[in-house]
Amino acid sequence: MRNLKNSMFILWMIVMANSFAQTTPEVNFATMENQVFPEEVSYQYLLADKVFLRDCPTTDCKKRAVLDIGSKLILWEKSKNQETINGITSNWYRVSTADQKGWLWGGFIAQHSFGSQAEPNVKFVFGLESSLVDPNGVQVKSYQMRAFKQGIQLDKIVFAAKEIQPWGVKNIGNKGLYNVEDIITLFTPCNDSFGCATNMNYMFWNNGKFYHVANLVETLDAAYSESEAFIFPSDMEGKTGKIIKRSGKLDSQQAIDDTSGKIKRKMTETYYIWDGYKLLESDIAPTILAYEIAS
Repeated sequence: MRNLKNSMFILWMIVMANSFAQTTPEVNFATMENQVFPEEVSYQYLLADKVFLRDCPTTDCKKRAVLDIGSKLILWEKSKNQETINGITSNWYRVSTADQKGWLWGGFIAQHSFGSQAEPNVKFVFGLESSLVDPNGVQVKSYQMRAFKQGIQLDKIVFAAKEIQPWGVKNIGNKGLYNVEDIITLFTPCNDSFGCATNMNYMFWNNGKFYHVANLVETLDAAYSESEAFIFPSDMEGKTGKIIKRSGKLDSQQAIDDTSGKIKRKMTETYYIWDGYKLLESDIAPTILAYEIAS
């Protein structure tokens, strides 16, 4: 019995190892040629803080310097070897800063970088934090967003999501909310063809802190759909001082009106107020809106 248990444990470990190998995400960046015109130079920025710049592409190499978060980098060369840290696989990159040259691991480089619309000196960097496979074989990815000002980290937030593409991270300003500096949206695309679902994550930046405010979903196929969206004060249908969440559900098998033969879709508008830390439901009663769609 003990041998059977040991064999089952070893088999489970092999399955987990294979699953991990198949699902480990990679972080990659394009590199510059050694001969390049100044106007063609593109920059990347450091995602982590206090990162060692090394003489060669491995952690065994000599440390040359310590880089602060947001350090501006030019990537010249990618190593042949890869390294996996916290479930993230990446090459090493030979980089140059304003006054240093050396190698660093690609997982320390931001996948997306942008600035605050409220305070130009505040910058944001985004990237993967970790990727693990749980005992059920499900991949769990964690992403991170960091804010910094003049090389000093101000705040960091870590959150789980199925998949967030760097192009899906946007700063949409404060959208007319007087006590919010920046609203950052993070788009999770659909991964399935049937009953497809997308998600929009909302992060608020206010008073030097990140706040993970909400995850809104949209599901759509031939028979069923569900959608949620925020309407902010500066939007066409927005209201001063309020955030409206418009939610709608439709089931074409159950929502057909017997007299008109049309599908009934109900939309609910719920009112929220941002108190500087979280969304609070307003004392205004939700509004029900009905639409008819040709069946």
